[in-house]
Amino acid sequence: MIHIEHHPPPSTTLLFINRLQNLTMILYYPLEHIWWLAYHKVIDIAESKMNRIGIWSCRFWAAYVFLEFWALLQQWQLLKKKERGIVKKVDAQEADILREHKAVQTEKEQIVRSTLINVGYLPLTVSSIINTSIAILSPRV
Repeated sequence: MIHIEHHPPPSTTLLFINRLQNLTMILYYPLEHIWWLAYHKVIDIAESKMNRIGIWSCRFWAAYVFLEFWALLQQWQLLKKKERGIVKKVDAQEADILREHKAVQTEKEQIVRSTLINVGYLPLTVSSIINTSIAILSPRV
């Protein structure tokens, strides 16, 4: 959290997204650990309360995943703007332009990898929320 304040991202929108992501993790982790401890009977919490804690934990994780998609979109847009700026350079040395272009390509690859990772997290996240919601709403047999 302190890192993004001392080394802010290149846009205020990304800074806002990063702050929201930090907030979701501050809320997610304690809830997830409380749920785990209650599920394994390490701490004694009523099942209904444990289920509510579990679903809120999943919701905060889902919020983080969706915020990460937004952050990746913002990073991609900034990168495209940077790429257009490189193309417009006419008086720079060719070696400098090639170096900048290679750096942009590396960043693009990183964004694509991060997007694929989050696409993998998305079904798991949605499934966790749906399964937890169904378990809470279903009558006990």
